[in-house]
Amino acid sequence: LGRANAFKIDLMGMLGHEIGNPLTSVMGHAQVGAESLAAGDAEQARRSLEVVERNAIQIRLVLHDILTLVSSESGELVARPEDVVVGHHVRAAVSALPPERQPAIVCPDSLTARVQPSHLDQMLANLLGNAEKYAGGATSVEVAESGDGHDGRIDISVIDGGPGVAGALRENLFQRFSRGSETSGDVSGTGLGLFITRQLAHANSGRLSHRDASPTGSVF
Repeated sequence: LGRANAFKIDLMGMLGHEIGNPLTSVMGHAQVGAESLAAGDAEQARRSLEVVERNAIQIRLVLHDILTLVSSESGELVARPEDVVVGHHVRAAVSALPPERQPAIVCPDSLTARVQPSHLDQMLANLLGNAEKYAGGATSVEVAESGDGHDGRIDISVIDGGPGVAGALRENLFQRFSRGSETSGDVSGTGLGLFITRQLAHANSGRLSHRDASPTGSVF
């Protein structure tokens, strides 16, 4: 197979699995919710709608990943940066998580960055989602001026207390379709999230890196 055809097959496989599973759940719970309303069971209908919402969000995130990847195949991603208040976007990203799983936020209100707002939102969603899948959720999101504070750059750190990144995965952590063998059978995902997040960071004159947290976990 040529590279282009192999890439198309990879995408079709991802679409079938990553969208097919949550879509099946959406359809099933939509039916359950409608039947519950007809039977006067408002509580069951509410629970079904919550499941529909969670899976619809998952489909949206997968589509963002796929569309961003397709765009990057034809050339470099192009950003349209503007000045944004980082704290607003961090708080919005964290608030999308269930209340009991929302990490602490450390972010001065005055910090701004020059970045495409939708790109920042997607990067935050990808990193928080990555922590949810592999580390039991992020414990904190910390934003601070980079280095001595005179280079006009900031660091946004998504921190978790999970098991950390296995040594065998570190070399290819940010490569397309990279997934750890010890979790690939248990955790659903495309293996695109970190790759795309790094591409988005580069497009906005930034970078994505990983280091170990102490005593355990990761900092992205």
